[in-house]
Amino acid sequence: MLFDDRDLSVFDNVYEKDAFREVIQTYYSGNYRAAVVTLYSLVMFDLYNKLQYMAEEGEKKAQKELEKVNKLIEDDEKYSAVEKEVFTFFTENYSLHFSNFERDIKYLKESRDNCAHLKVNSQTLSVPKDYQVRMLISSMFENLFSVKAPFLDDLLPYVKDDIEEYSADETSILSFPIEDSIHQRYSKKFFSRMTQTSLLKSLRTILRLLFVSEDEEAVKYSRGLYIILRSMLHYIDAQGLGSVCENDDKVLDVLMKVDEDSLNLNPIRKDALYITLCSSRWLCDSFRKNELFKGVVDQYIFKRNVFEKHFKILYPELHADRWNYYKENYNRFPCKFQKSRFDYLKDAEGFSDVVFIECEIDKVPTYYGFDDADSFMGFLDESIESISDDAIKLIIEKYNSNNQFYDRRSSKAGVKLIMTEVEKRKMNIDWSQYKAFSRYTDTSLKTSDNDESW
Repeated sequence: MLFDDRDLSVFDNVYEKDAFREVIQTYYSGNYRAAVVTLYSLVMFDLYNKLQYMAEEGEKKAQKELEKVNKLIEDDEKYSAVEKEVFTFFTENYSLHFSNFERDIKYLKESRDNCAHLKVNSQTLSVPKDYQVRMLISSMFENLFSVKAPFLDDLLPYVKDDIEEYSADETSILSFPIEDSIHQRYSKKFFSRMTQTSLLKSLRTILRLLFVSEDEEAVKYSRGLYIILRSMLHYIDAQGLGSVCENDDKVLDVLMKVDEDSLNLNPIRKDALYITLCSSRWLCDSFRKNELFKGVVDQYIFKRNVFEKHFKILYPELHADRWNYYKENYNRFPCKFQKSRFDYLKDAEGFSDVVFIECEIDKVPTYYGFDDADSFMGFLDESIESISDDAIKLIIEKYNSNNQFYDRRSSKAGVKLIMTEVEKRKMNIDWSQYKAFSRYTDTSLKTSDNDESW
């Protein structure tokens, strides 16, 4: 069976659904000529319905075209003239919206003419083959009937209220994941029904308003613009249209106009730019041509655990050399998230856990450093079994030389962790050299199961 009732749910118009059933039934009855003629009539009916829908949605080109078509109908023009007008309108304006639009419909029209019209000097009627009719039905279903009507030259008027509503929320966008339902809603309601031309036009507009414009309203509604942009980019990347956008000179022109002053008009703008760069490969590559790229990225790459999450995305050419990048910039990273940083770096060429431990532990200050010492020891608790003997020896020395480790509330738990691992490995350590450890005996460490933890 070519199609079932679930497939027919793509038809919003009950008359189209019934007409398509008729096409299928005619095909399965072996009436191939009739199936082709009926299919062609349905295609024209579908295009006319799409034209009406677009006009009702406010698409100006469609409104103008609908008036023209209705005038042809009122003037009792031949059906062929009306069909040609509708077909020409969609071919000239929206052929990219429908796959193989011009080629397949032209072939369908030729097949329909052969089936419906008398061929002079021919001894037989034109009867298409089974595979030809099947191909035509499948093509029209997949590439025309299943595709929503294109519309919208400019997205902004349709999402203005949403932009204002999103902007009223004061939640930081750095900690605000955009739900899939938002992406899906905009994709279904707007993006999937836009042509590539209108999608590009709207993308340029949103980029300009969010990152370049000094207009008061644009600055005020930065948060809402950001959410619309992310949803648009999500759709663009899912549809494989990134290269189209990347090669659009006008999109690049907007990105090159982004500067520090325009970004500072609203703190959300810089956050929005950074997250956007991390979420879209082609946009990141395009913005890399702006000399502001490194300055924006470096404001974030050393915060929290961003380095291990985003470095490969933002600096793909440096990913293989990430260990050297870390060593050159280690003091710019916080005294936190050592575990995720360690996991990201440990497979890098030239990695040394001794050097990593030294870089991280030396960042713990000798005063007001209890929290940082706790963070490092938390990392050690999770990773100690995968750390080399030399690294453990270094930790013992560093632990012993910084009172922020051995005077902590959790000092005893830290000592126990290290000494237990040393004992397990049968390492030869003279604890008497280290005051932070020598004051604890094996007995004192084992007497309580209620040691402080970090």
